[in-house]
Amino acid sequence: MTGPEPARGARRRDLASAPAMARPAARPPRRARTGPGVLRLLRAGLLLLTVLAAGQGVWMLAAPRSFYNDIPTVAADPPFNEHLMTDIGGLVLAMAVILGASALLMERNLIRAALVGYLVYAVSHLLFHATHLHGIPGTDAVALVTALSLLPALALVLLILAGRARASAGRVTTPRPGDPGSTPAGRDSRGRPW
Repeated sequence: MTGPEPARGARRRDLASAPAMARPAARPPRRARTGPGVLRLLRAGLLLLTVLAAGQGVWMLAAPRSFYNDIPTVAADPPFNEHLMTDIGGLVLAMAVILGASALLMERNLIRAALVGYLVYAVSHLLFHATHLHGIPGTDAVALVTALSLLPALALVLLILAGRARASAGRVTTPRPGDPGSTPAGRDSRGRPW
């Protein structure tokens, strides 16, 4: 005599709850380690954006009239407003601080946030100038739009690199539990692998 037949679908549930040895283990997709050259390139790009933003921010804060008079596209939009010029200089300098911190700490989430913030600034700056080219000679307009396009393009490339980058073994990236100021290599601030 045999017992009652198992309910429909019971066999599948039993297999699903079987020990891990009975089932093939699912492997997470492997991401290739990024070489130190990519991390150096990422840091160099962040430092370049830092220097450009810091130079612009300091100039706007220290000599707002000079910035207004010496940049033709700025002077094309009168009148001069020292308050506005120094406020924008402070904001650009603040962006330089965040970019510089991300270049020094090389923490993935900080890098991403800094680059997304920079992209918001650089794209809006490009769009303004691309739509306000009146009174600028054709060759100057092309040079301006080309130059201003390079900044968001660089930030986007760096953002893509940051998304793919993995820290090399032994590298400190962010604070690790119990030790303020450092985290094991290849981990973000929540301890997740890059």
